[in-house]
Amino acid sequence: MGADDEGDMLAPDSIRTSQAVSPKPQNLTPSSYLINSVMGAQVAVTLSVAAVLTGWGLSLAGALNRTGYVLAGSLIALLTAGLLLQWRPRLKGTVRWRRYRRGLPAAFVMLACFAALGGALYPPSNIDALTYRLPRILQWLAAGRWHWIDTVNLRMNYSAAGTDWLLAPFLVFGDGSRLMFLVNCAAFLLLPGLVFVWLRQLGAGGRVAWRWMWLVPGALTFALQAGSIANDMTGAVYFLAAMVMVGRAAKTGKWTDLILACAAMGLATGTKASNLALAPMWFVLAVPALGRFRQRPAVVLAALLLGLAVSVAPTLALNAVHTGHWSGDPSNQTLVRPGSPGAALAGNAVLTGLQNVAPPVFPWAGTWNAWSDRVLIPHWRAWFGPDGFPRFTLRLGELPQEEWAGLGLVFLILTALEWRMARGHRRPVAPGVRAALWAGACGVLLFGVMMGSEMPARLLTPFCFVPIAAVAVASPLTNLHRRAAWRSIAALVMFASLAAVVLNPARPLWPALTVLRHVEQRWPDRPIFARAALVYGVYRDRPDYLAPLRSSLPAEVRTLGFLATGDDAEWSLWRPIGSRQVVDLRGLADPRLGDVDAVVVRADGIVGDRNSVVAALSAAGFVVSKETRLVVKASRAPETWMVAVRRHGPPGGPQSRE
Repeated sequence: MGADDEGDMLAPDSIRTSQAVSPKPQNLTPSSYLINSVMGAQVAVTLSVAAVLTGWGLSLAGALNRTGYVLAGSLIALLTAGLLLQWRPRLKGTVRWRRYRRGLPAAFVMLACFAALGGALYPPSNIDALTYRLPRILQWLAAGRWHWIDTVNLRMNYSAAGTDWLLAPFLVFGDGSRLMFLVNCAAFLLLPGLVFVWLRQLGAGGRVAWRWMWLVPGALTFALQAGSIANDMTGAVYFLAAMVMVGRAAKTGKWTDLILACAAMGLATGTKASNLALAPMWFVLAVPALGRFRQRPAVVLAALLLGLAVSVAPTLALNAVHTGHWSGDPSNQTLVRPGSPGAALAGNAVLTGLQNVAPPVFPWAGTWNAWSDRVLIPHWRAWFGPDGFPRFTLRLGELPQEEWAGLGLVFLILTALEWRMARGHRRPVAPGVRAALWAGACGVLLFGVMMGSEMPARLLTPFCFVPIAAVAVASPLTNLHRRAAWRSIAALVMFASLAAVVLNPARPLWPALTVLRHVEQRWPDRPIFARAALVYGVYRDRPDYLAPLRSSLPAEVRTLGFLATGDDAEWSLWRPIGSRQVVDLRGLADPRLGDVDAVVVRADGIVGDRNSVVAALSAAGFVVSKETRLVVKASRAPETWMVAVRRHGPPGGPQSRE
């Protein structure tokens, strides 16, 4: 069975187009890989649904603990074993490795191996995970249930919880954070097969789908997150799986496909609330599938209710209950809601374009940042006002960073080249597919009007399938991948992603600090080497940057106060998991300060100078036992951090400074 045969088997008749323009390609990709990718997505969606429902269910029962997860895990294991036994005869176990010797498949295998190696060698360092996602899981586990956390970091409460319920089991039985990267690695491995099947369902030719199935994982945002615990890629894979499953439901009429399609779409929104903007595109593609279940309304209702249960809906409802607003931030303290639709649309367009075209290695980022802050940002504020897009910034990084990465400049060039080469030979697009693409474009527009984040290129990761599909379904059935220009740029796409994964400061696959310190000593007049060493050093320490403070805590401390800003990570202070509980304090006047044994304070992150902070702590019955300066971010000056313990408790040694 060739690539086109596989696509025909999985494509709905209502949207499949004629393939008679060119002969069918042979042996482009292993059929077993495609079938197993779809089945792997089914297993992944099933397990994800089980994890989310388990999290919410145990929270409702007040049993979010080890015992609860053991009982729930046993039931899930039995159900999973039953599913695997049912699907076992359909699994395709023969893998023809020689097919992976071709350029693009071989590059994908290398990319996957490098990403997995980085994830295995380094602890998680994703800034969102460290500042609010992992700490709030530990807060819930400490309380035995989900609860609204009294904290200055509002993201710990209002953000979608889908990924957190998926990661919670890693922390229930100890510090399993080093294994969390496996979630993203599995999603990355499913990506090529799902891309191929989905594009074939939309009517793209086999050769065209084959090209894109290997190129999409080469986009920087996917490559850099493959070894991370960031949730943008997982949301994208859920959305892709939802579209594949709903296409299968339209063709097969199986109720399991419809339920999995609704569940996958729910998981996509449960991962990121911004993915709600893609729901209209999915609904347009779901119309043929829903039409096949007109006589079975119970199935449709069950599928929709399941999708709603694992979606962002529970979080939005809880936000409304606790704050009176679905966002959980009625006063917009986090400044993520722009004050002007025009400023939001213009700002997102500029930032998305800039972050997508920025090279992964940009040594002149410091010069650009200084010039843009001095010249461009004041003009922006003058045009749209300070409240138009408060978090607007044009800053770039010198090295690849998953938080700021988009598709990548070379990937965009290749997409534009494919569209340009197809000019005059574009194929007709089925009406249903055209409507879905327009719905996806409206979703992108809705995102641009409502979101005011400084990192839109990363948040738009699931939305990248809209332009990719638009290019792929209209491309002619030609051997475009045999043209020298296309092959050269495609090779550059994969090489740029491989280089970004190797150079990634969060998970470098080369002795970065050793080399840079040697080079810095050799050429001390080159500040670029000192800057690079600083960046790599900050990322090395980021997963546990409060370790110097944690090590100074007396062993008797069981309840620890944390007083800092919403950008600071308390993750370090929870470790080792189960040794203590961290209480987020709102200030030095917080009444909960009297309930903690010690407190960690970022002195320059709260109102008042150092002396006033020390005086306030002393008045509350604490004595500063350690004070040090930490470089938390390469773009910020060293920060003053303190550890203060109760006078009547263990002193923890004399006051010291570093």
